[in-house]
Amino acid sequence: YGKEILVVAIDNSDLLRMPELFPDLTAYGPVSELAKVEQEQYLVGAHLDDLANFMRKTVHPMILEKYNVDGSKVGICGSSMGGLAGLYCALRDLGAYQYVISYSPAYGLYEESAWYGWLKTLALGEKKALQPKLHIFCGGADPLEKELEKTARRMKAILTDCGYESGKIYETYDPAKKHNEESWRLILPESFTRLF
Repeated sequence: YGKEILVVAIDNSDLLRMPELFPDLTAYGPVSELAKVEQEQYLVGAHLDDLANFMRKTVHPMILEKYNVDGSKVGICGSSMGGLAGLYCALRDLGAYQYVISYSPAYGLYEESAWYGWLKTLALGEKKALQPKLHIFCGGADPLEKELEKTARRMKAILTDCGYESGKIYETYDPAKKHNEESWRLILPESFTRLF
């Protein structure tokens, strides 16, 4: 693509994965029934703000100091819970990320009222220049992807209702793709093309 991309991976594969990737929007609306099941199963709270702070205050400065990169061209990418987390972090710290890749996102862990309530506090319509380009991808070849697809498709409408520019949101849906790393790897070149 004529560009060099530095990828920074943050491990979150242990039992703390759920709390690290789960935002606290309960002041704005309820979690979904699925989230209640997940929370009970893992006995977790919502600690995504801690991870977001770590990335902004520790990881970003370290990368800018160590590597010759353009700090005005930073993206965040995640899949499943990470797809939810990536969008949350980019909107919470508006202007810190210029690109968001959100694969098979678990947006449905909160009811729509929670998303609307939180997004309205961000006044996105007044900050159009800071809004990142967003690529949402979801498959449909297994039960989990089919469930995630419903809320992924709704998210664009929720975002635009709250002032997000629709032209900055790209969507790709492939009913033949499953909820796995292979599907996300195969769609990555499209994300780079659309976003960069």
